Amino acid sequence: MSLRTRWLHARVDDWAAKGLITGAQAEAIRADLAREADASRAAPFTILASLGGLCVALGIILVIAYNWEKFHRGWKLGGFLVLVAATAEAYARIAAARATVAKAAVALLWLMLPLAGIGLWAQVYQLSGDGFRPLLVWLILSLPLVWFSRDSAVAVVHAIGLVFAIFVGTFDSDAAVGLVKHGGIITPGGLLGIFGPSLAGLVLLWAYAAAVGRWQLGSRARLWLLVAGLVWAWSLAVGDTPFELHDTPAQFAICASLVAAYWGLRGLAGGSEGSAELGVLGVAVAFYAMTFFWHAHPGSRGLLETVPLGYAKLLVAAGCLLGVRARGSADETPALRWVLRGLVLLPVVLAVLLVAREWYRPVAVGANLGLVALCGWLMADGVRRGVSTRINLGTTLLGILIMTRFLDYFGTMLQSGVAFIAAGVMFIGLAWALNRGRRELISRAGVKP
Repeated sequence: MSLRTRWLHARVDDWAAKGLITGAQAEAIRADLAREADASRAAPFTILASLGGLCVALGIILVIAYNWEKFHRGWKLGGFLVLVAATAEAYARIAAARATVAKAAVALLWLMLPLAGIGLWAQVYQLSGDGFRPLLVWLILSLPLVWFSRDSAVAVVHAIGLVFAIFVGTFDSDAAVGLVKHGGIITPGGLLGIFGPSLAGLVLLWAYAAAVGRWQLGSRARLWLLVAGLVWAWSLAVGDTPFELHDTPAQFAICASLVAAYWGLRGLAGGSEGSAELGVLGVAVAFYAMTFFWHAHPGSRGLLETVPLGYAKLLVAAGCLLGVRARGSADETPALRWVLRGLVLLPVVLAVLLVAREWYRPVAVGANLGLVALCGWLMADGVRRGVSTRINLGTTLLGILIMTRFLDYFGTMLQSGVAFIAAGVMFIGLAWALNRGRRELISRAGVKP
């Protein structure tokens, strides 16, 4: 029995002794605690059993494929239907018997069998077509299992298949939700006329993905579902779609806006410490990449008021609105919260300046200062909250920035062995100073290095 469980049992006994709860309620609470403890002990075995179920499904497919030509098509399809029915019956019996490990294995086997059946049907009748429709049929056939089994492994596999189907369908010209353009400039008015049904279908699929994340998945899975959605939004601007945008400053504006949108939406995905670290890295990468604009030169880009630029403006507006909701932790002061929001939104502002004015060198200077400010915020927040990972990340990013700027501005001077030795000694000293400062900050925070 874990320390937490023993403490809860002691509290329940204390409440029962004081008359705060009845004896029946105390027994019900103890029974529920026992079920939770049993489920936590079985979790590693459940994962292992799920992998076993997947291996069994793949093994069945390989055995059938090896002996494929020996079977008549009727035996192939009939045997497959019998296998699916037997799997469903086995799952129902195992679920009734509350066999947790076996239930997870059979559930994943049942989930993968319809996908194998679609491939079997296509091979028997020599069917061909886009890759989106088979995935969509599989997702529809697996809906009852996903929503009624309440099995986390099944829900995760289903969500991965859903996201994969969205990406495949988006960039498949034959798919019902395909957004592949066929040359020429598409006006905003013509966008809905040509791609309206595809956009509606993709919106519905992402809405369903959000529903799966909300009611079926844990916070970590919801976080990665959110990241997948933001990557998909970015892929529209770099792929062969009506939203494709080749302008580099506008691409920076899109990426910075998606990072800001992540900060605003991460609370919906379960705003854990890990999700904040991922957002910090996104802001840091945006600042770091913009620092290299110091060497860029303005040029004629010829941006037009077309669908791609409108899409970029939409993402920038969404990023600004959602970035105002950014927060690092529940206990931070309003002042620190607004500092964080300023750091999240600064890359968006700098990128917009690149698009509007092509102020490359001022933007590069602002990005360097922004990254230094982000490092300072990380270290200050780490000391305030006693979180050593924040301090370590802040000092590491600061060291990377200093080393990069040195090589960027003075790298051409390293043309002799003496110069390399001097640079190496300087880097060693920098590493020593940063590490000493890191350890000092950690000791102030009251945590072990």
